[in-house]
Amino acid sequence: MKKIFALALAAAMLFSLTACVKSEKGDDEGVPPGTVVLNDFEDYKTCVEPMILLNYFGTAQLNTDAQYVKRGSGSLKIVPSGCDSEEGNYAPAIKQPMNVRISENDNSDISQLSMISTEIYNASSKNVHMVMSLQFFEGYLTGETEYELVPGWNSVVYSVEPQIIDIAYDIKDCKGIVYTFDKPATEADAPTLYMDDILLYKTDAEYVPIDMTLDEGEICSFDKIFQEYILIANTDYPDIQPTLSINSDLRYSKKGKSLKVFMPGNHGAYDNADYTYTGFSFAAAYIAQTGLGDYSDDQTFSFEVYNAGTSQQRLFIEFFTQSGSRYYKKTDIYVPAGQWSTVSIPMSELSGGASATTTKAAGEIYINWEINSLLEDRTIYFDEFVIK
Repeated sequence: MKKIFALALAAAMLFSLTACVKSEKGDDEGVPPGTVVLNDFEDYKTCVEPMILLNYFGTAQLNTDAQYVKRGSGSLKIVPSGCDSEEGNYAPAIKQPMNVRISENDNSDISQLSMISTEIYNASSKNVHMVMSLQFFEGYLTGETEYELVPGWNSVVYSVEPQIIDIAYDIKDCKGIVYTFDKPATEADAPTLYMDDILLYKTDAEYVPIDMTLDEGEICSFDKIFQEYILIANTDYPDIQPTLSINSDLRYSKKGKSLKVFMPGNHGAYDNADYTYTGFSFAAAYIAQTGLGDYSDDQTFSFEVYNAGTSQQRLFIEFFTQSGSRYYKKTDIYVPAGQWSTVSIPMSELSGGASATTTKAAGEIYINWEINSLLEDRTIYFDEFVIK
């Protein structure tokens, strides 16, 4: 899960959040039964104009050349050229909204969505790398899936697991489908692609949430299968974005499994005069279900951390409400190398007494570190986030 960044658009390409969407299930020629045509790119106003270009994408326009149309009379011609900017050298992306305001058709509830298919014609002579994902609140992306688009037509199939997504996001409010491409070395190297027929495959089966029962006092142990999906890596600085994975090597866990965090070092890209931070968080939607505000002031929030690096590492932890207000920050977490350390915070410091900005409205928990001082790659393990 990650957050899409630099939502900068060329002024001429700032389109409204609408889309060409039909709710006709299986009655369009060539469309499988039981599907919704999200966009067939048949006209500019209702199909092309609503597409949202992200990260200085490039160009998008209506195509009527039948050679590059899968069905009907039109398709979307895109050239993901990207653009260097002062914010960074980001990968160009294009977003298909799920909320169809222009036709008052809303497909943002994905609780019964099982699959998305897209027809893409690669007019280049080489394969094109593409990543598909779903976007939710504040630009966060999840379900990143990679594809290699070969020359000619590609039927891209994207699987959706609502139960897993629902752990960290609101599955009734999916903002859109995002297609991301590698930034070419030069504008002339940008591929030309044609998109057609974005279809939604829905099931009639009733949605049943996944069982997320926690043990007494457990916030996150990393032992339950669903817990790997509650973590969000900060992507504000993609070249030093942490890599999160579940570890089963017992040498680096206190009990069962643990979280492995690979922290790329700052190899000169960031000025030491500026304080820059990165890290990861526990999704607000998950923390809301842990009952953090139900514990008494005489208990303790704690977790275990193992520094596998060669020197001491300083960490920070911040607690936020569901609305994003920070209610606690601890900055003096110094973790020595080569040993387990226990970090403890009295619940009385988190509860805030009668204040509304407390664990009663607990949301995201964010652990971060200074990029500037991290001059080497480092791996740290976390385990047993509990209330004692």
